[in-house]
Amino acid sequence: MVFVHLDDVDGVGHSLGFGSAYNNAITKADEQFGRIVAEVEKRTNEDWLILVVTDHGRGFGGFNHGGQTTQEKTIFVGMNKEGNDEFNSYVSNVPNQDFGGIYGHVAQTAIVPSILTHLNIPIQKEWQLNSTSLVGNVGARKVMMQNTNTVYWSSNASNNVDVYKNNAYVATVPASQGYFTDANNSDGSINYTLLLDGQTGSVAYNNSQIIAGLDWNDFADNRAYFFRSDNSYIRYDKLLDKSDDGYPKEVNNSTWPGLGAYKDLISAAFKWHNHKGYFFLKDGRYLRYDMNNDSVDLGYPANITNGNWPGLEPYKDKIVAAFKRNNSKAYFFLNDGTYIRYSITNDSVDSGYPAAITNGSWPGLGDYATKITAAVDWGVTYCYFFLDDNTYIKYNKSTDSAVSGYPKEVNNSTWPGLKN
Repeated sequence: MVFVHLDDVDGVGHSLGFGSAYNNAITKADEQFGRIVAEVEKRTNEDWLILVVTDHGRGFGGFNHGGQTTQEKTIFVGMNKEGNDEFNSYVSNVPNQDFGGIYGHVAQTAIVPSILTHLNIPIQKEWQLNSTSLVGNVGARKVMMQNTNTVYWSSNASNNVDVYKNNAYVATVPASQGYFTDANNSDGSINYTLLLDGQTGSVAYNNSQIIAGLDWNDFADNRAYFFRSDNSYIRYDKLLDKSDDGYPKEVNNSTWPGLGAYKDLISAAFKWHNHKGYFFLKDGRYLRYDMNNDSVDLGYPANITNGNWPGLEPYKDKIVAAFKRNNSKAYFFLNDGTYIRYSITNDSVDSGYPAAITNGSWPGLGDYATKITAAVDWGVTYCYFFLDDNTYIKYNKSTDSAVSGYPKEVNNSTWPGLKN
């Protein structure tokens, strides 16, 4: 096996973008590749598989790559074999139709199983390879999550596919069925692997819920933190619209001093002002967090009472989400589909609350009143609500209504890295 990396095209692209120099670099790479192929063809008694693949596309102008655009996500795969259905046919009905249906095409993840198959190396299900081979037998194609507990694949095979969850066997179903619904859906990181005709297809999925969102105190307003039901958290860059590298991390007393002992109890959080945030716990207590010192203040947790949160005590163990809408009002959302408006100016619950979450009081949110798991403020115009089925709603504070087209699924297209 020979691996060759021809990097000049990428280097010229970064320096000069598209143009004559870029085209010349492609011509040079083609000549280099041609010399390799010529040597291979001299070995007439050997069966070589030759694969040509790019690792990414390029942004507009050709200078950069790595962004979430169709152009940057588009690659090509070429080879010297006829190929099987995975190589030759497009799957149009994949659940993820983002980027013009690009995920129905050949993926980079098919390269490794293609090499293994050509070399007659048996593929082990424990390797959890994402794609079937492009040569030889065709396994389950385009394996991906259809929803939070259903795995999708494409197959024309007449035999059965074995389904494994985190390497443990769970079921055998007809391959042509094209889906498997897991009746024992569980929280946290899950891997489903499908074994068909010696080929595997896998999908990794994090089924944890977003349970709290905390807008941070940086004055550039470019950072937020999300807490998940698997006791981890994500630091999110609001300007780049993606999770920071290195996350998720565990919530403990090193990452969140003073919060580690209560990570199982977090139910809501919000920023009170530029250096204090509050965490609310399932047992009716709360913690005040100093964002400048990056630690829980002394004396916390404390019980929510009518002394420290006037009017909130009767609902202290019902809070599932909270956020500050402006400098004078905060909102608490309860597990029974009601909400409380809290006056920051008067430091007390406003008269007439709790009130029902309806499409009159929260246009577009009423149908999901009992499904809310978290809320987070997102600047001047928007806030976000996260729901218990791993979807979310974008809410326009200026028009006081949910944005059209929501709820949407929380995934790597809508919230890059949030479900890692």
